[in-house]
Amino acid sequence: MANGQGKPTSTSIKEPENFYQFLLRLLKSPKELAFAFFLAFVLFIPAAGVVGATGYDFACLIVTKWDTKECKRKDDHSCGNRDSPVVGDKSALAECIAKGRKYSRPYVIQSLTQIIRIEDRSTGAQGAERISEARIVYSMLPLKDVSESEDVFSEGYQSKGRVFRWWGSESESASNVSSYSVPFHAMNAQPRTVVTGARTIVPVPRGGDSFINGQVTTSLNEDAWTYASELDVICELTMLIEAPGMILKPAIRGAKRWTGAALESKDANNRGPNGSFDGPNGPGNINARWENVLPGEVVGIVYKKEP
Repeated sequence: MANGQGKPTSTSIKEPENFYQFLLRLLKSPKELAFAFFLAFVLFIPAAGVVGATGYDFACLIVTKWDTKECKRKDDHSCGNRDSPVVGDKSALAECIAKGRKYSRPYVIQSLTQIIRIEDRSTGAQGAERISEARIVYSMLPLKDVSESEDVFSEGYQSKGRVFRWWGSESESASNVSSYSVPFHAMNAQPRTVVTGARTIVPVPRGGDSFINGQVTTSLNEDAWTYASELDVICELTMLIEAPGMILKPAIRGAKRWTGAALESKDANNRGPNGSFDGPNGPGNINARWENVLPGEVVGIVYKKEP
């Protein structure tokens, strides 16, 4: 043509090969395949070193049922790293952890076990008082690092009679037993156990007492123990009441739970011979268990001493 730009023939330029053609060519040529692996290896090592030195993890993408977010740094404990309690499954624990995050808690109480041992003691002139020894074992699961200076956990024992603190596993504040701080140190996702306790002394109950924010009134000779969660999310709460030398029976549908909107009732368990009678097989107990106890909720067991 006059401008000297002739139309190229079909053999003057190769059509660009697609990925599958490239892969097929590598597989047919061992030398090219080996060179490709070598080149990838050489390029990958420096890149990985830079990523490791800066602390960034390009593979750290955590996807759970409730949340999807990209990790920024390997030392960001709140980002669901390999040691994080958020594992992305649909287990009861993962559900509880999600509730803890919803309430902006620095930890969840994975399990709480409250054991109460009661004893009736004569005070003369046909009077009697009930002594209760209470111990609570908290199994904490931190959702972040917790230091003692943060003061994130408080405890309190209340009674209509006298209350004496049983000093527990941590360095507790010296304030009133009805409300005191329990500082503790814990690492993210590393379980931590805290134990508290108290002794209460009250006249032997005759009935007519009010419990659980006024939702329950006891009948003749009934008594109750309750636990109120002010701020905590508790994955599982177990309460056991025993009385060696006495016979206890749970009230009908005596395991109570106040959600803040409704009172839920179910039967408590009666373990061992004749309730808590101190027989040849050892004392039994009355117990109940609740799951996912939330801030503002109250649980408890109503029971009765048999003649």
